[in-house]
Amino acid sequence: MAFCISDIPSLFDGWARIRHAIRVYHKEISENQGNDVVTNVVTNVTSNEDKVIALLRQDGKMTAKVLAASLGLTQRQVQRILANLKERNKIIRHGASKNGYWEVTD
Repeated sequence: MAFCISDIPSLFDGWARIRHAIRVYHKEISENQGNDVVTNVVTNVTSNEDKVIALLRQDGKMTAKVLAASLGLTQRQVQRILANLKERNKIIRHGASKNGYWEVTD
């Protein structure tokens, strides 16, 4: 691809417009998402808990491994969520860990 000397200013103008558009885009994203890490974490944790509860309502025999695969979380994250829900009496475990099932209380 060959360029004339007269094309050089328009090429640089194009790059400047692209850089400007990227800066504006990143600024809009950061303004829309918020910079409060605590708020973002609380929102994600709450929504993950709600998702776990919804899945357990459908099938109380789901394991932490299956829940993790369904939600795209690690098995350890799901175990923490289950322990937290159990501690707050939102779910109850009936039976043994291998053959039991979860009951959602609310």
